[in-house]
Amino acid sequence: MNPRRGADHGKFGATGFLNLARRLHLLTSTQLQEPDSMNWLVVTDLDGTLLDATYPVAQAAAAIDAIAGGRRGVPVVLASSKTLSEMVSIAGRCESNPVLLFENGAGMAWREPALGSRGTFEHAGFQVECTAVPYADICARLELLRRDRAYQFRGFADMTSAELAALTGFELAAAEAAQRRMASEPIEWCGDDESLQRFRQELADMGLCLERGGVFRHVTGNINKQRALLCLINRMRYQTGVRFTTLACGDAPNDLAMLKAADNALVFPHVDGGYLLPEGDGVRHAPKAGPATWLAYVSQVIESAGVEALTI
Repeated sequence: MNPRRGADHGKFGATGFLNLARRLHLLTSTQLQEPDSMNWLVVTDLDGTLLDATYPVAQAAAAIDAIAGGRRGVPVVLASSKTLSEMVSIAGRCESNPVLLFENGAGMAWREPALGSRGTFEHAGFQVECTAVPYADICARLELLRRDRAYQFRGFADMTSAELAALTGFELAAAEAAQRRMASEPIEWCGDDESLQRFRQELADMGLCLERGGVFRHVTGNINKQRALLCLINRMRYQTGVRFTTLACGDAPNDLAMLKAADNALVFPHVDGGYLLPEGDGVRHAPKAGPATWLAYVSQVIESAGVEALTI
């Protein structure tokens, strides 16, 4: 989490934010019943986008419900490098049923009302599919490269939970959840840029990808958030016959392909303060991360009339 991003709900307060979410819930649930309304689908990154450095999970859940709630609410998809355990702890606070794309799209999880099918296994009430390169295989290939090529990096598998908590600022339980990985390994790169490029190529030769997140680099199989989202949209379109208009929200390089593939992009400032894409046709900038800002700007995009007065 980025310590340079301050909370965006301090002056507004949790109670005020929840009241805003309830008002917007009522507004969108009536507006979305219009027969000529668009069939929106919102996909969002978490850290640095929906969540700021204060990690306001309750407000984030309320923001998701404000967009997704109602008889014909807008489907919300959470796409993150976080593990299934981490994402379930957030989605479990929601009254709605967001779909989860965990570990940068390596796996997908949903409650059955969101997708009318079953996964390959169940976890905490969610149906789960994960068909990417298994975590043990990724770690074995990384260890081979470190042994044979002397690359300098440290992965989550190399750390104790206490070490990871000290590095990230997580509570110990949160660090343990971040280490329950299925198909990706975050690494802290300790080498130079030249060796990083060789490392990236050797990973590609092994069938693995290296993507930059907000803090860590992530090693996965040949999958990313964009590919996972397209698979999900195709499945939802097959089940419902609906062509969705997509809004993607993100801040980090591992969000870029997803942002470019969506019909509309809402870009949040990266850790260095810059933006991945310039503002233009279909691309808007949000000033900072956090659920209040996320809710206000997502609402402005999907409901062009009547919601701007609720910005914070």
